[in-house]
Amino acid sequence: MERISRCKRSWVESCKNSSKLIAWLIRMSRKISRLEWLLIIMAFPVRAVLAAASLHSEKKWRGLHLITIIVLVAMFVGLQSGCFMSLLRIMLPTATTLDHDWMRSMVGEDEENLVALPTEKGERYNSTASIDSRKNESRPRESTIICDRSSYRTDVCTMKGDIRTHPASSTLFLVSQTPASGLQQEEKFRIKPYTRKWENHTMASVDEISLERTDPASAPQCQVTHSVPALVFSTGGYTGNLFHDFTDVLVPLFLTSYHLKGQVVFVIPNHKPWWTAKFGDIIRQLSSYEILDFREEINPGTHCFPEAIVGLRFHGDLWVDPALSPNKYTVTDFQNMLRKAFEDTNKKSIFQHSLLKSLRPKLVLIARKGSRVFLNQREIVKVAEKLGFRVMILSPDVNTQLKDMYRIINSCDVFMGIHGAALTHFLFLPPGGVFVQVVPLGIEWASRTFFRGPATKIDTVEYLEYQILPQESSLYDEYPKDHPYLRDPQSVNRRGWNATKEVYMDNQNVKLHLPRLKRMLIKALDLLHSKSNANGGVRESRKS
Repeated sequence: MERISRCKRSWVESCKNSSKLIAWLIRMSRKISRLEWLLIIMAFPVRAVLAAASLHSEKKWRGLHLITIIVLVAMFVGLQSGCFMSLLRIMLPTATTLDHDWMRSMVGEDEENLVALPTEKGERYNSTASIDSRKNESRPRESTIICDRSSYRTDVCTMKGDIRTHPASSTLFLVSQTPASGLQQEEKFRIKPYTRKWENHTMASVDEISLERTDPASAPQCQVTHSVPALVFSTGGYTGNLFHDFTDVLVPLFLTSYHLKGQVVFVIPNHKPWWTAKFGDIIRQLSSYEILDFREEINPGTHCFPEAIVGLRFHGDLWVDPALSPNKYTVTDFQNMLRKAFEDTNKKSIFQHSLLKSLRPKLVLIARKGSRVFLNQREIVKVAEKLGFRVMILSPDVNTQLKDMYRIINSCDVFMGIHGAALTHFLFLPPGGVFVQVVPLGIEWASRTFFRGPATKIDTVEYLEYQILPQESSLYDEYPKDHPYLRDPQSVNRRGWNATKEVYMDNQNVKLHLPRLKRMLIKALDLLHSKSNANGGVRESRKS
């Protein structure tokens, strides 16, 4: 009776251990084949025999339990890598499968989750084509080209299937033996992957990309094969102007690629190496791969992809609409991405920095050159310093390192400047920072659209606007007081952007009225104090 009892206990223990082993193998596997299931099933009788044998000579067989488990696991891993496949196909040609419902009940997951797991380390992108192919491997890969031309700003085309680049003709070929599927039956599409499609003069500097179907015999042969999608966009157009760098390229690039978690190759026609070098810290947050320069003289070979996105999505100037973006991303997510790209981990926090500077708030003043210049900059600095600010003057140019600008502005309290591209740096402000835009005559629409609109929609930024009076414009000393340039700027605006640019953007400077400026800066201090009190912080009271 004692021997029988020991047998029962050994059998139960063996079954428990085998069940644990099976569950682990199932969870570790990406897809269980019939041969692998047969191997798992074989574990039961083997373990039973070992349990019975251990009754007669417990010490002799004790180590064999562990050896058997190691062998089974090794064979299982070997099957996954194909090492034993040929041998087992000869030995076990009629292996049967287990019911998948039983498998799901053991693992506690549905079949969808099992088959959606990646089959290769590189395939971590959200590719519906790759997931569908795992559900039914016998079904041919879906081959589609679908273009969305509904936006007034940008076109975006999506290709799925066997995609091959041909730089000599600026073409992406979709290799297919079947006719086009879906709503669009065209065989060829043309697209300029830049986000200002309504401006013909701007788009003239952007290379056109052709998307074409072709048969395998006519397709170029793959020389480099990628397991992740391609994203094609241009660095032509207005790149080189900081505002356009962000609103036309970087924010749309974030919208289109951030959800891919770096598993995407950027393919760039009109590639400007200096541009990708300048914004390399940001680009590396969006792609884990080297940039593919889509010019024949640089990369003449054929690269092959399972998927391609041609063009960038656009929600608005410097704006990320959570209702339209994957994973409900917002501008705050974009700012967090910038922080990861630029932040110095050794940099002191804003509060620590303020403590070291006697709690005096820091004001960064953007000083332009050429036009829209502060004519009384020294007086502006004196007013700010009397109110308790530490003032830092910045005059960034094309050679200014973006990381340096981020470090300075992300550690300031108030960021101020006259309307212009450099105000795009307000995106670098820390939470609770105040952005003050000085708006010259005749530029109300541009200032409202490009900076006020985006800034007022960001919860972490406080926005103030200093709208100058005619007396504060340099035009006041150049034209009669009743001249339309001073009395009716909108009459100039109605003549078009070129007229507005000539009069107000390129030939106007500003002399701020100091009492008005003081009131504006006091408002900024009030906002800082209210934020500081709400967060439990302490700041020195402003000086009158």
